[in-house]
This record gives sequence, C-alpha cells and structure tokens, in this order.
Amino acid sequence: MIRVEQPPQRAVEQSDAALASTERLTALVHAINAAHVDYAEATLRDRSEFIAKLSSPMGPDEIGEILGTYTNDACKKFAEQSTRMSELLSELANHVYRPFESLMHEMTQPSSKPARN
Repeated sequence: MIRVEQPPQRAVEQSDAALASTERLTALVHAINAAHVDYAEATLRDRSEFIAKLSSPMGPDEIGEILGTYTNDACKKFAEQSTRMSELLSELANHVYRPFESLMHEMTQPSSKPARN
C-alpha cells in the first residue's frame, strides 16, 4: 500500500499565497486591458461623431465651435484615462515588486557582521 503524507503546512501556505498572487496579477492585467479597450472605443465613437458633425454644411463659426468642443472633451478624457491607467499600472508594479521588498530591505540594512580586512 502506498502511503501519502500531508505536505508541511508552510508549503501549503506558500502555495496558497502564490496562487492568490497569480490571481491578483491576472485581475490587474485584465483591468488594464479593459481600461485601454474602453478608452479606445470611446475615442473612436467620439471621433466618428465629430466627423459626422463636420460633414454637414455649416459656417466657420459653427465649425470652430464644434472643433473647440471636440478638442476640449478629448483632452479631458485623455487626462482622466491617463490618471486611471497610472493608478492601475502603479498597483501592478507594487504587486509585482512586493516579493522583493524583504530582499531589498536586507540588502540596504547595515550588516552586523564585522568587516574583513
């Protein structure tokens, strides 16, 4: 008869932590992708509406007003999207580099070992 031993509790905890970390990483990448797709779709939709408005006959004042409104809205949406993407990418970077925090802390702390001559 084959005897199966239970893995040590620490190994189970490490495995669970790695799985949770991978799931969070995947969720962050999907959120970044979804934000990019949403922005691209909205930009294309807004541009199509802008072109449709410009294709109708109108005077120079109306063209200037449409152009100003489109430009203003596009700049605002770009700034909002840049902020959103920065936050998501910052969260992703923090998540990716979190395992190295303890290593960096050890490397930057003064050593308690005597120096060699």
